[in-house]
Amino acid sequence: MASVLVAYGSKHGATAEIAQWLGQALERTGSVATVRPVDEVATLDGFDAVVVGGPIYAGHLIRSVPAFFKRHRDALSRRPIALFIAGSSLGIGSTPETEEKARRIAEAARNGIDIVALGLFGGRFQMRDVPLIGRFLKNDDDKDTRDRAAIEAWAEALPAQFGL
Repeated sequence: MASVLVAYGSKHGATAEIAQWLGQALERTGSVATVRPVDEVATLDGFDAVVVGGPIYAGHLIRSVPAFFKRHRDALSRRPIALFIAGSSLGIGSTPETEEKARRIAEAARNGIDIVALGLFGGRFQMRDVPLIGRFLKNDDDKDTRDRAAIEAWAEALPAQFGL
């Protein structure tokens, strides 16, 4: 059985949920999945592959994800890696332009580490997560563009892409 780490950055919990869904889907493939916030990962020892990801805020990936790639650069370069990015402008109703922007963000975040798969997923936006001043500047309603079935299908294909 392959051991896969699912490491994630999350600010308001929506990406943590995605990471849990990924872990559950990987378990259904026969892999052993460990799901942890990127800041709680001290070593990659014992893991055959790594899935890492986080949300986009204001056009940037959450800082903890690029920091994870930098901190674990040597260990990541010796394992198959998948990267996922979540954002409310991705997923349902996303445009080729928003997906291309997410790909550029992924390219910068991975710090030169090769990845075998890139997942672009919808996210969840809730007005309660916007600072008070931002509520007067924005006119967005709460929305959730995450597609759990698509997220799980992506995860279920990973072991083959990892060569496990």
